[in-house]
Amino acid sequence: MNKPSQEDRLSFIIDKSLSEKSVYVSNLSKALSVSDRTIRNDVTRINQELLNIAELRLEKGRYTLHIFDDPEFQDYLRRIHKQTQLTDTPERRANVLISKLLDANEPVNMDDLCVQLNVSRTTLVNDLNRLRITLKPYHLTIQGKPNIGIKVIGSEWYKRIYILQNNDIYNRNQSLNEDTKRLIRQFAIDHHIEERTEVEWTRFIGVILHRVRLDHVLPDIEESYYQPIIDSKAFQDVNRFTDRLEKVNDIALSPYERAFATIPILGRRSPVNVLDVTLLPLPDSIHLLIKMIQEKVQNELNISLDLEKVEKELGYHLLFMMNRLIFGIRIHNSLMDEVRRKYPLAYEIAGIAYEVIEEKYHIKTSEAELSLLAYYFGVVLTEQKVNEEKIKRVAIVCDTGRGSARLIAVQLDKIFSGDVEKQLFSSNTVSDKLLKQFDIVFSTVPLNGIRTPVLLVDDIFDEKKLAEKINKRLALMNLKIGTNKNDDSIISHLLNKEKFFVLSDRHSYMENITMMVDRLAENNYVDRQFKERLFKREKINQTIFDHGIAFPHAINHVSSDIMLAVGVFPFGKKVRGKEIRVVFLLGIPENRNNETLLDNLYDEMIKFANHQDWVMTVSHSRSFSEVKTFFEKWL
Repeated sequence: MNKPSQEDRLSFIIDKSLSEKSVYVSNLSKALSVSDRTIRNDVTRINQELLNIAELRLEKGRYTLHIFDDPEFQDYLRRIHKQTQLTDTPERRANVLISKLLDANEPVNMDDLCVQLNVSRTTLVNDLNRLRITLKPYHLTIQGKPNIGIKVIGSEWYKRIYILQNNDIYNRNQSLNEDTKRLIRQFAIDHHIEERTEVEWTRFIGVILHRVRLDHVLPDIEESYYQPIIDSKAFQDVNRFTDRLEKVNDIALSPYERAFATIPILGRRSPVNVLDVTLLPLPDSIHLLIKMIQEKVQNELNISLDLEKVEKELGYHLLFMMNRLIFGIRIHNSLMDEVRRKYPLAYEIAGIAYEVIEEKYHIKTSEAELSLLAYYFGVVLTEQKVNEEKIKRVAIVCDTGRGSARLIAVQLDKIFSGDVEKQLFSSNTVSDKLLKQFDIVFSTVPLNGIRTPVLLVDDIFDEKKLAEKINKRLALMNLKIGTNKNDDSIISHLLNKEKFFVLSDRHSYMENITMMVDRLAENNYVDRQFKERLFKREKINQTIFDHGIAFPHAINHVSSDIMLAVGVFPFGKKVRGKEIRVVFLLGIPENRNNETLLDNLYDEMIKFANHQDWVMTVSHSRSFSEVKTFFEKWL
């Protein structure tokens, strides 16, 4: 492979800084086979070109990308990727391959492709298999004959839709001359077309001109297919425009081409919105992928994920996401940290989904894509209905006036869809006897000596936060223990002295787990076959978080409640290259009565794992009381 040019290096540095939170100078220089000084010079040029748009900042030997103007930054990305000539990554080869195959009028010889891309035949076959994933939803296939070559088979209409919905892989704006651009601009002004539609329409015109020049024209099919478009007022306007377009490009455009050019103007909507639903049904492979994700989440976390309500949206997201990944199209998501913080379990489930995608399609992803996918799982998890069978009567206690109490009542009306009775009280009028008749109490002040579950409300304007608190408190009520301490930690409530262990660094990880399980079985917290099920599961896939957390788990037949034990390695323990500090050992009941509780427990575990200082504090604890005190106060 030739030594990368500076343009190649700039593109690589930008892509690496987008896909990773921060990147070491030494890692960049090693990957590009240049000196650290060269990397610093490259970064200086990048920062000069990105002045007031973005900046790569050097912090403790690592570069971190800070973006100030996202639209301008995306334009810079497109320019720099166009300048890059290397095809040494699957993403770049995919761009070159699909362009060659879609442009060709005759089958393309595979040996010629191998020479042009500087790859082996095996690598080319793997690249073609990846491309087939993106083509299938458009009813397009790659077919070939020995000693003849390969070509894309399918309708010209769908080829164009594929090009337009993956525009970054097949940019045709360069094919527009200045006269064409002026025509488009004037048409947009004369017909009051908004900027977004003008941009999309420009892409349509570019694709039409390019395909027609290559003799890839729309076929003469029954006129009735295009009749609804031809009968529209928009078609008449576009028809006059295409008369002038033919002259400035010395090209002939059939009525079918003109109808295709009218699509973005109809309804002034994005072509993706116009075409997706009617012309791009979700393929069976995407439905199967969603099912595989559900099954792996069930196997990994033992929670059922009901994706029925979001299956269509999730399916289209997965479809276009996989295309972006295959073609190396980078996205920026400024909310990555917020998603990880607000939806820790959803983020973990998104990680499991990507494991499925990588295992089935050998496609790797970025953290930005991971956080976008987590949104869908976050919706599923947070839209769980409050268990209203248990909530019939609610007391609202407030010392800041009836106005605040009524605000709480309004929020509860949004959360409880059923008919729930609500009564308002001042704190100096309530007693244990009075509140005993209610299922739950919402209070803006702490209440002492009350046996009815009390939920402290500290933000009456945050409906989502209040709903999450209610779900968690109802889950805690299932534990059949007092829940009116200022302690909403499920870990704290599940833990006791007999289920806390200081582990030994002189014994292996599995030997320590064996000790924990044997002690738990002696105290009747798990059944005698629990160890066998646990080891069988761990052999298939060891459940280890990043940041020093392990959570081995298996079905437990002894109890209908969740069993949680905690073990700590004060000096750490290496397992498959990862250092384990804290072990959360779970016994999960066969019934599904506690699934909400389990969801909340996973959220706590993942939130805990994302704070290295918390992990270290707990791992250095030598007594149950220290750990108990930490989890009582940590949330």
